[in-house]
Amino acid sequence: MFLFREVLKQPFEGVEAVRARRPHRLPVVLDREEVRHLLAVVPEGTPRCLVGLLYGCGLRVSEGLRLRVKDVDFGNGLVWVRQAKGKKDRCIAMPKRLADGLRRQVARARLMYEEDRSSGGSRVHVDESLDRRYGGKLSRSWEWYWVFPTAQRAEDPRDGDLKRHHLLEGAVSQWLSKAVKRAGIAKKVSAHTLRHSFATHLLQKGTNLRAIQEALGHSSVKTTEIYTHVVHAMEGRAASPLDDL
Repeated sequence: MFLFREVLKQPFEGVEAVRARRPHRLPVVLDREEVRHLLAVVPEGTPRCLVGLLYGCGLRVSEGLRLRVKDVDFGNGLVWVRQAKGKKDRCIAMPKRLADGLRRQVARARLMYEEDRSSGGSRVHVDESLDRRYGGKLSRSWEWYWVFPTAQRAEDPRDGDLKRHHLLEGAVSQWLSKAVKRAGIAKKVSAHTLRHSFATHLLQKGTNLRAIQEALGHSSVKTTEIYTHVVHAMEGRAASPLDDL
């Protein structure tokens, strides 16, 4: 219908079409012991810090990778997610167990920032119009530097400048894939599984659904309600009569 109406500009007649319904699937969720084992076998340093952050704050992997130094507020114990899905900002409580690891990661990023400055520039990608408004200072400032920068700088095809990018999602997938095997977890685990586990474990603790919705950045509480189905399946299911024999 969209093709005929918007592209071909022709009437779409004589076809009785019904939109296929999306299958109702519950997300894969790790239990707490599985999360504990997984985090224990993820390599120390940047990998463990980032994977811990995805679970501890319920971040989408893109949100974790795009964190800038200014978004990690140690004083107030907050992690800020800027311009996430739907162009919305939100803040999440920083896990206390992760604070020291995050400080060490920011210190690693600082060394890379200083190295970039000494070798001709410390530029990272910032929206061009915003950077222009501040005279090109934002892309060179420490506050806008990535928390999880790549090991090497690369040429930006838009302007030809050498810039430091943040880590790519493929690196996180590799870390998780290897860690899942080491931990002996027989589930299909992705970075988003950690986000599902974060929401489910909060709900099991009795956290208000609205608070979980805000932490996840969902536009509608209906999206968050899927985790009530997960918890019900885990805890509210009928006991099997086999156990009574």
